[in-house]
Amino acid sequence: MTIKKIEVKSLKVYESMSEETNCFNCDIYINGKKTIYVKNQGQGGDNDYCVLLDINMHDYLSQVNKFIYSSFSEIKKEIDNEDYLEEDFCLDLFIDKAINEYFVKKDLKSFERKLKREFIIKHDLNECDESYTYWSLKKAPYNRIKDYVLKNNEKYPNPIFINELPLEQAFKKLH
Repeated sequence: MTIKKIEVKSLKVYESMSEETNCFNCDIYINGKKTIYVKNQGQGGDNDYCVLLDINMHDYLSQVNKFIYSSFSEIKKEIDNEDYLEEDFCLDLFIDKAINEYFVKKDLKSFERKLKREFIIKHDLNECDESYTYWSLKKAPYNRIKDYVLKNNEKYPNPIFINELPLEQAFKKLH
């Protein structure tokens, strides 16, 4: 079987059950077909793999790891740069990246909700010190707060209106 495409689907992360490692389960699709079920109990152990095909699991996972190693340069680079990592860890790293994306999306959604509740500015107090100021949008409308900040340039020098930046850029400014 020639592998052309790999995807993580149906990823579920159970944060409250995660201890030493992330507790999760997911399906791995190869060439558009669900071929591997993966889970981790979150207690520090390795991922558990269940190949859903009637073939040798070890050989199939080896083939998947080789595909990932040759197709994803950031994973290849990580494997090559670490003495303790081997090609056998490619699928683990591929899944780790999917879990990291899950957390980034979750954090972005939470931050987006925060921006709907709060007006946030970044301003320079002096050359070495920058500060953030937050206002509740329940207490005053957005434009009124913005006008106040612009009129009080001494108190809020060089303001950057976080709420007006693209979401990912605003998130990076605060994190």
